[in-house]
Amino acid sequence: MPACGDRDIGGPLSDQVHAAAHRGRNARLLAGPGTGKTRTIVDLVASLVANGDAVPAEILCLTFTRAAAAGLRSKLRTKLGRGVETEVYTLHGFALRQLMARHANTGAGTDRPRIADDWEERNVILEDLKVMLGAANIRDVRERLKALSAAWETRPEEDPTTTHPDHGFVGALQRHKRQYGYILRAELVFLLKQTLDQDPDFRFTGGYKWVIVDEYQDLNRCDIAVIDQVVARTGSILFVAGDDDQSIYQQLRHAHPDGIRDFLASHNAEDLRLETCVRCDGGIIEVATGVITQEVGRAPKTLQRHVTAGDGLVKSLAFPGGQQEAAGIAQLADKFIAAGIPAHEILVLLRSDNNGAFSGPIDDAMRGRGIPSVVRTAETSTLDERDGRVVLAYLRLAANGRDHLAWRTILTQGNVGVGGRGIEELHALSVSNNDLALASVLDRVLADPSALPTRGPAVQRAVTTVVAKVDAIRAAIVSAGADVELQISSATATFPANPEMTAVEGELQSLSLAFSPVDLGDLLVQIALRRVDEEEAIMPASVNIMSMHKAKGLDACVVIVVAAEEQLIPGPNNRDEERRLFYVSLSRARHVLFVTHASARTGQQARSGNGDPRNHTRTTFLDQSRLTAERGADFITAFTPDLDVLSPLPNPATATPAIAATRP
Repeated sequence: MPACGDRDIGGPLSDQVHAAAHRGRNARLLAGPGTGKTRTIVDLVASLVANGDAVPAEILCLTFTRAAAAGLRSKLRTKLGRGVETEVYTLHGFALRQLMARHANTGAGTDRPRIADDWEERNVILEDLKVMLGAANIRDVRERLKALSAAWETRPEEDPTTTHPDHGFVGALQRHKRQYGYILRAELVFLLKQTLDQDPDFRFTGGYKWVIVDEYQDLNRCDIAVIDQVVARTGSILFVAGDDDQSIYQQLRHAHPDGIRDFLASHNAEDLRLETCVRCDGGIIEVATGVITQEVGRAPKTLQRHVTAGDGLVKSLAFPGGQQEAAGIAQLADKFIAAGIPAHEILVLLRSDNNGAFSGPIDDAMRGRGIPSVVRTAETSTLDERDGRVVLAYLRLAANGRDHLAWRTILTQGNVGVGGRGIEELHALSVSNNDLALASVLDRVLADPSALPTRGPAVQRAVTTVVAKVDAIRAAIVSAGADVELQISSATATFPANPEMTAVEGELQSLSLAFSPVDLGDLLVQIALRRVDEEEAIMPASVNIMSMHKAKGLDACVVIVVAAEEQLIPGPNNRDEERRLFYVSLSRARHVLFVTHASARTGQQARSGNGDPRNHTRTTFLDQSRLTAERGADFITAFTPDLDVLSPLPNPATATPAIAATRP
């Protein structure tokens, strides 16, 4: 079997078959890393359809991230056949669909609520609130918004607009929302919960018999409350899958891991389990298990190796400093690639990477050896650059001419001659007219430029120019027909051709392929729902240097977990969640796992974590692993990759007798 090849597991395992055959009551599927959770969900849906227990439209599948939703949707299409569709959404996507179907009077007041994206939240909303509140700095405003978001996500029984103690902030945000017609992503699921509470006769878009929820451990209390209402109102069976050991979003999104731990009692559910890891070799499972069993309160479970798993290779490598660590990592990658391992089968994981402090030296060392590498620790998007942001705003106006945030972006970023003074006068006119929304304010100025003290004629000219441009984009979109990719090409062709515009079009096309939108408007909504901390896909032909959060859901033949020091992991953060994040990172490896640490951090790296940067120690999460640290430089100099270690064993259940013998 070739190095890094797929395991021959001989069809679904017995615990997967048992779970996919579940019927009759709620169920919790506890599934450790690499145990085939997604495959089991797909087989469950296929079984329900094939046996007549439900038609596809009666099965609702909910996932935590867009990447997981896209992957599950693709696998279901392959299994069921194209044209046989179940509903697959993230929780935010599901909430948006229900609010759209109800024609909820939210956002821009249309049937498609306007979600403010990350750039708009950072560069428009927070900046405006800073001025409105007279705040000393943007950090203060951001923290106040985080506190309000926490209320939406953790206390769904309350209405933060009336109970939140920061009344000044809530009032300023409500005014800004009236002026610009948006809702925040953090409040989207709460808005559906609030709608359900206010309308006992609310009808969902589907008559669901089954609600299947993946990554249940990462949902917050509001998510769980909405799902419970869906189940109660439709009389459906709730089947949740996940693993509390892999709950890594408490700090970022207020995930509630006790939801899956307590699910059996709270939902009178059957206990289903997947306990055979078909991803990792035995040594990797042993080290990862030694880390996670230290957590108090976890649901007890077993994780065992598959018969095709060898011992693998696991090493803890110590370096005197960050530069030596980076050089050693690049040297390891070089040796694996020289042995025939594809570069994209090498995954380098970082806990933190402020301003490229850790990824930069590693990337430089890789390139110094001629190794292709790509850094994926932060979200980089051409749509957050000026040209991309202007194109996106024009597309949004083409979809909805009353998109107030899009108007604001073009007036400030589009070189249309308005300027900061014009924005101030437009804001004042809005306030003097009971917080009139921006597009309506522009209507008044277009009809009577004297409505603004000094900038009226300039704003009038700008609006006329923008409207003409939007009309041209709409005509191009209509001429392209129903194909979203062709619509993107036609719309971007109305802008000046340059390398930046080519990059913008390329990213829009890539997102369209990833999201499979029903139309261009749907694509724009999906873009707004993107989060910077969501998992990524592996970039081909390169060593991927990635944050631990972005790597969830991925795996590689060789994984290198970097800077595993007590001062950084857990550092000053929530110890239990950091342990789970470390566990998730270790279990990305199929055959080879290196954990590196340095005794001192200098330069930018010294500003990460806590404690004395000149005296770092290996993370205590590894204390129970019996993994002895070795001098990194000495080990790497003597190391030669063993392709047998990098290959799965034959499966004795499917191999011929001559092949079935295990390696010595």
